[in-house]
Amino acid sequence: MSVNTKLTNASKSIWAKSVFRGDPNDHRYLLLWQHLQDCAAVARRVWNDFLPDAVKEELIADLGSERAAVGLVSFLAMIHDVGKASPAFEVQCDYLCDRVREHGLRVDEQFFASHKEERAEYRHELVGYQSLCQWFSRRGYQTDEGSMANGIAYVVGSHHGTCVTADKKRLLGKAEAKHYLGGQAWDDVRQDIINWAAEETDFETTLHLLDGRPLRCRTQILLTAIVIISDWIASDSWLFPLNSSEVDEQCFDAVERARQAWWRLNLPRPWQVSLEESTPDALFAERFDIPGAHLRPVQREAVRLAQTMSSPGLMIIEANMGEGKTEAALLSAEVLAGRFGCGGVYYGLPTQTTANAMFHRTLGWIGRLPAPEQGTLGSVFLSHGKREQNEEYFNLTERTSAANAFEMRNGEYIVDDEDRTGGDGVSNGFEPSIEAVVNSWLSGRKRGNLSDFVLGTIDQILMMSLQCKHLVLRHLAFAGKVVILDEVHSNTAYMNVYLETTLSWLGAYGAPVIMLSATLPQARREEFLEAYRRGAAARTDAQHEPEQSLMDFLTARKSVIQTESSSRRQSSDTGSEAVRRCGKVLDTRYPLISYASGGEEPRSIAPKPSGRESSVLVQRIADDDETLVQLLRDKLAAGGCAVVVRDTVQRAQRTYDVLKKVFGDVMDVSLDHARYMACDRAAIDTRLLERFGKDSTPATRQGIVVATQVVEQSLDVDFDLMVTDIAPVDLILQRAGRLHRHCRGEGECNRPEPLRQAQLYISGMESCDIEQPPVFAKSIESVYERFFLMRTAALMGLCDSEPVTLRLPQDIPQLVQGVYDVDRDCCPDAWHPNERDVRGELRKHVWNSEKKAAQFRIFRPDEARSPYSLGDWLKKCMPDPDTAHDCTSRQARASVRDSDDSFEVLLLQKDNEGNLCLPAWVDDSPRRMLANGFEPMTAEQVRAALACSITLGASSLCWQNLDAVIAFLESPQNVPEEWFTLMQQHRELSGQLPIVLDAAGNTTIQVYDKKYNKIVKIFIHYSMEKGWEAHVED
Repeated sequence: MSVNTKLTNASKSIWAKSVFRGDPNDHRYLLLWQHLQDCAAVARRVWNDFLPDAVKEELIADLGSERAAVGLVSFLAMIHDVGKASPAFEVQCDYLCDRVREHGLRVDEQFFASHKEERAEYRHELVGYQSLCQWFSRRGYQTDEGSMANGIAYVVGSHHGTCVTADKKRLLGKAEAKHYLGGQAWDDVRQDIINWAAEETDFETTLHLLDGRPLRCRTQILLTAIVIISDWIASDSWLFPLNSSEVDEQCFDAVERARQAWWRLNLPRPWQVSLEESTPDALFAERFDIPGAHLRPVQREAVRLAQTMSSPGLMIIEANMGEGKTEAALLSAEVLAGRFGCGGVYYGLPTQTTANAMFHRTLGWIGRLPAPEQGTLGSVFLSHGKREQNEEYFNLTERTSAANAFEMRNGEYIVDDEDRTGGDGVSNGFEPSIEAVVNSWLSGRKRGNLSDFVLGTIDQILMMSLQCKHLVLRHLAFAGKVVILDEVHSNTAYMNVYLETTLSWLGAYGAPVIMLSATLPQARREEFLEAYRRGAAARTDAQHEPEQSLMDFLTARKSVIQTESSSRRQSSDTGSEAVRRCGKVLDTRYPLISYASGGEEPRSIAPKPSGRESSVLVQRIADDDETLVQLLRDKLAAGGCAVVVRDTVQRAQRTYDVLKKVFGDVMDVSLDHARYMACDRAAIDTRLLERFGKDSTPATRQGIVVATQVVEQSLDVDFDLMVTDIAPVDLILQRAGRLHRHCRGEGECNRPEPLRQAQLYISGMESCDIEQPPVFAKSIESVYERFFLMRTAALMGLCDSEPVTLRLPQDIPQLVQGVYDVDRDCCPDAWHPNERDVRGELRKHVWNSEKKAAQFRIFRPDEARSPYSLGDWLKKCMPDPDTAHDCTSRQARASVRDSDDSFEVLLLQKDNEGNLCLPAWVDDSPRRMLANGFEPMTAEQVRAALACSITLGASSLCWQNLDAVIAFLESPQNVPEEWFTLMQQHRELSGQLPIVLDAAGNTTIQVYDKKYNKIVKIFIHYSMEKGWEAHVED
């Protein structure tokens, strides 16, 4: 491609890229016309080789044809930065601005020197939005909100991750705007560039094909994300070198530059499912390497539904722990991806620990997926902040890095022969399978979710509904995937505001969703199905109602809740055996699969039970040390293992102290909770899995484990006996899933004889009888709502002094639905006044939670003011949650959860000589010393230091103000001088906040208490044995 001759000289003089913060003597640059051609060439690559078929099909459906879609993508990429042709942008580089002035374009440097803050408001994407609206208007197109022209211009105005708000538009109408946008000569340049781009991309044909068709909201979102990706790639100077001189302008060839850049990127193509002609049983055996295995009924029915759904939908699988819901979800995901053109899978779990535990299983599944040819790559990403501390992910990153895993042969990247393995690192030896890789570009900030196979926390999905920067990238990432969400019962009302909004958008995109739970309340199930159904209906329905304001929405919802509550109270004591809710009988079938396909009404089916049944003896015990000690002494006299689950870390640590003192000399007593450093927590979990996991032996299965809720979801462990604090019934059932989890011989003969019958003891209650409401142990009601604790105690028969037999899974639906059918009294008569009081408190809490959450969520597709206008949808634009560890990003990440605010620190230690070191129990070798004043840390030391992270909330800091604590820790006298050097030497440590312990593991934090006008000292002690402990001096 020769030098551009179609633009005017003035237009060709506009610069777009420079070495902005590098060497002041480095004058490399890229002109605007060059960058726009680069971006357009990349956009075509993105369309052809990166976007999943599902995304392309949605855009084609909205825009009328593939030619129209490709034409619009090319045009948008080629004019996205047209707003850089303005004085407000060009003034930023003196030597390049001189070239602009030489062609008659005025830039008033003196004016901008005194208006720096104002200049920053007239960003180039806003100028580009106005210029494109003007271009369309001069051709007779309507440019009002909701029009085709405005939708196209909106993409240009949003390509830096925000949106074109009404406030920004008002800036363009101010008299002083002419200083920033320039006069007629500047306007002529912008129009010239748009005309040139339209000619280069044959946009007139595209306009004819569009035929005035307005762009739907989802189309604008997806197009914006495509432009952002193309722009990011085209802006990488390693991929697209800057000009060293004008000679580079003469030999510029955007198509060739894009070809070479794409080759360097080595982005895997989207997953192309190869649906084999094999039976579901054979598929199950192959994918999970279980020769001769057969599907259980719930798994078979899930796969059948995936095979027969008429359109993408939401499937909710409710089945007992251990029934194979994970395998059912992955098999169904493969079928759905093949049928509906999805290019990957997102697997979301409640916590980082559960995501880490699932990562290994999912890699094995990926490695057995058939591929069209040997060496087919599938990009993998672990989407949470501690991914580099996951050993398997880290090793995969190292193994598949461009430097070590690939070599160039015949102009293509291929995998080295010795690395041709399945995703679990074991050669399958038969048909080609997908090779799991961690692509370096996709591992960058904000891009990980664009990988083919992503495991992460539920937060990533919830943030799809948070008003935050670059939100469109999340939408693009999930719109083209099958989304699996596990343990969905664990969400709060606050989180469900975001989740329901996300489900609605996924329905609008036609993205299949699979949700898993053993204990999901019916009301929650119905809300999830309805949210998806409404989004799917909005996918094809252009009819819309006026958008409700936030307060109208919440007021209407509150009115409905109150009306239904009143009517139900009147019928709650009719004596009818059928429990009714919203005019419907509570569905207590189990297992159950519910689904909403397209915009159709939700349906449900009940697969046959698998026949796997068990019984658990449940009994309340007194909440005192003597009772617990005597129980464990009696039950473990013949050996065996027990777990004691406490609702708070403080209760767990105190219980550990008691049991360690009594039993420490005769058996192992260990502790597990969330206030350990990441490396210590990983070591503890590994040890628990070795001793109490599926493959453990009677020799290792001895001792007592004291734990918090971390044992509910994160570990596949199996105990002979369980004692747990009272909790809502669904959580008790989840905990009970770690009791006799695996078969230990016929009739459990490999367990000690007194423990062959599963026994669950419930503590945490000071009193519980039918004559007066229960009294729960101190602090438990600060963790769980009293309303659900009372109902759990009533329905589980905890008032009785004798054991009650719990039948699993038969009793699960009755217990869960009974406790969460909040409008029906279920407690003893003497409890009713208190039950109704706390019901009111619960409703108030839910109302406040939903109101708080709704402030920062985006609208749902069915709530849109217009199906063709995004408007101010990101007006309260939070920082991107995946950016650096600053305060605002911490707040953004916390915005989708209503748990305690928290922050992260690294725990380091000073040795007796005053050297900054890793904690002694982490590494007692000479490598533990982190800094000697001269040499930087090794990569291994950096990673080890990052593994010393711990998350601290108000409860772990004696409820002191977190901002005051952070201010104290950040003060220069509390940060070792050598740490500042280390942060400069190692990018990974930048922004990390250290807490330095003395050689004994102690330190003190001082904060000012405004309420009492005094300095408060928080004494900290950390040990491998008990983790983080804190107390305030009297």
